[in-house]
Amino acid sequence: AGITEGIAWTDDEYIEWGIRLGKDPALRQQISWKLRQSRQTAPLWNGKEFTREMEKAYLEMLGR
Repeated sequence: AGITEGIAWTDDEYIEWGIRLGKDPALRQQISWKLRQSRQTAPLWNGKEFTREMEKAYLEMLGR
């Protein structure tokens, strides 16, 4: 979906994101807007399609 805000690779980064989100209303608004926009394109918002794709990936992994 192209949303990278909030991704943390370490515990410290996770804490930093929490602090930033708590203190920065503009950042929260920006992320909220991106999430609303992603509902049109991101498979995560389409439960049936997401499930089909996950099942397909699992079957492919089992076949290896």
